[in-house]
Amino acid sequence: MILKGSQRAGARELAAHLMNTLDNEHVEVHEVRGFAGTTLPEALQEIYAISKGTRCKQYMFSLSLNPPPDENVPIEAFEKAIDKIERRLGLEGQPRVVVFHEKQGRRHAHCVWSRIDAENMKAINLPHYKFKLCDLSRELYLEHGWELPKGHTQQKDPMNYTLDQWQQAMRHEDDPKAIKMLMQKCWRMTNSGKALSTELEKHGYFLARGDQRGVVAVDWRGEVYSLSRWTGVSSKELKDRVGDLQALPSVADIKARIAEPVEKNPPFVQETEKGKQDITAKVVNERKETIARHRQERKELHTVQAKRDVEETRHRNARMPHGQNFARARVMGEYQSIRKRNEQETVKCTARDRAEKHTLIQRQLGQRRQQQRQMKVWLGQHQQRTATFKRDIAAYVGTGVQKDVQAREAATSRNPAGQSVSAPMLGISHDIASSRAAAAYEAESSRWQAYIEEVARDPFLSKEEKAAIINGLHERQKIAAEAIRKQVMELDDETKSIIQERERIINTFGNLTLVTGSLNPSLGNAAWKTKKQRLEKSLLALNRDISEKESWNEELVIDRAEALAGIINKIWPESFINIAL
Repeated sequence: MILKGSQRAGARELAAHLMNTLDNEHVEVHEVRGFAGTTLPEALQEIYAISKGTRCKQYMFSLSLNPPPDENVPIEAFEKAIDKIERRLGLEGQPRVVVFHEKQGRRHAHCVWSRIDAENMKAINLPHYKFKLCDLSRELYLEHGWELPKGHTQQKDPMNYTLDQWQQAMRHEDDPKAIKMLMQKCWRMTNSGKALSTELEKHGYFLARGDQRGVVAVDWRGEVYSLSRWTGVSSKELKDRVGDLQALPSVADIKARIAEPVEKNPPFVQETEKGKQDITAKVVNERKETIARHRQERKELHTVQAKRDVEETRHRNARMPHGQNFARARVMGEYQSIRKRNEQETVKCTARDRAEKHTLIQRQLGQRRQQQRQMKVWLGQHQQRTATFKRDIAAYVGTGVQKDVQAREAATSRNPAGQSVSAPMLGISHDIASSRAAAAYEAESSRWQAYIEEVARDPFLSKEEKAAIINGLHERQKIAAEAIRKQVMELDDETKSIIQERERIINTFGNLTLVTGSLNPSLGNAAWKTKKQRLEKSLLALNRDISEKESWNEELVIDRAEALAGIINKIWPESFINIAL
């Protein structure tokens, strides 16, 4: 079991957390020991009240016990582990409460002890409790024959994330582990600031100079991610790779740069958000229905067991001698015999009821785990759409697509610096099919990876069986993902027509202007914002009118062509010019 403990105060807040039925599907107060109160809030308030007689500020010790997600751990194993921890930490005999939580098909326990020794009115010292819990956790894994987590066998898992990172990802319903994996991948694949920026932009993140931290990444929503925290590298390493931080755009510049394409592309944004809402609604509805059904089943079982307990208790009481028979039974030894029999039956009935409840809980946990696997598929579909959207935003902004350096060099060699040449202002269509195919490939690979992980965690398969199945799944993963990629690469008619229309209008009269040979290759397929800034520096009146436009699209190309044709016809009326688009 993974053991996480802390000394703390805040009895009311802790009670609200432990009794939270919104985030937890099932909450069960298993034990309240050593308190005058019988409920969890009363018990924790009692600890606080007693602590006021001392100078102790952190009067509680809170511990969570998390077994492996797919293991069926009985209550007795939790109780045994808690008793062992209690003895090791020196809290034996202290008042405590034990609460069970179930969430997303996973069952774990919380235990809270009072640190206040009521007889001596002193707080019990807990030296080196984190090291002790780490040793106990390893012992529990070995005792139950579970596979040790990475933290016990090697260095810390680089994919682990903090509470702040989890909350930041959850604000937009993203996967914090996926974000961290992506940013670490971008860091490993690059060796310079420019390469890092390009790699991040391929996935919809934009490198920027932070207001408080040195280097950050900004996503299409404007959410700011600290690269040092998400990549796990030091700020010095980041600065050494990026170089001059002042050369990076600020967060405000990036947000302004992203805002234009997002605002001008509302159908795509709305479609992505609607897809997320549909999947979220589906997941929430499935979860609510399952939880309601499971709670009803547990309530019915509790009612049956309570009714049966009353009947069995009445039956056992009927055996006991009463009145004059009581004295005779005591003398003859019958009373002790009947009492011992009743105690044995009580223990058996309690064990039977607990076994029935455990069987029901494990069946329900199995159903929730199966449902979680289906939910992962739905969430994978949403992540696929989100990844596609991020790539399209990056492509639309004009920073997520690699520039054609050879074409630029060729253009520069044909047009020496200082010579005026014509340059298109509406860029070539970005490879929409390629970006979507990459997203589809990753999504399909992730789907198969989930199956592989399920096989790896299966407790009923031997190592040889797991290896054989996983090897086969890896082969099928490659074939299926490649088939999906090829399928997506086949553009639909609507997308083809959009691309063909954009490419046709690029080299028409209204999309051309005059620039110097040195400026022409630097424009290339850059975003309109970049072209606008450079055209503003031009001394030609022809470019001055263009640079005043906030955006540049097909409609403006047609309007400009008609305006230029009208001017030319006025200057040379003898030769009528017809602009055909």
